[in-house]
Amino acid sequence: MERLRPKAKSPSGNREAVRKYREKKKAHTAYLEEEVRKLRVVNQQLVMRLQVQATLEAEAARLRNVLIDLRSKIDGELSSSRIESHATL
Repeated sequence: MERLRPKAKSPSGNREAVRKYREKKKAHTAYLEEEVRKLRVVNQQLVMRLQVQATLEAEAARLRNVLIDLRSKIDGELSSSRIESHATL
């Protein structure tokens, strides 16, 4: 019985397959490079947003401290006013 051998690809067919593979690989590489570029832009935007957020949180904390100081000064003034008004009666 005769064995059937698979047909060997012709050299030109192999070159064509290699060319297609290289084109596909080049296109995929370009796609990935574009994705990296986009992600870097998004990352930079997120870093900037975090910096703004940190600045806002620091300002909010500073304002809370100012409010606490003002409340204690007001409470102190009110207390001393009550004491003085009772002393003059």
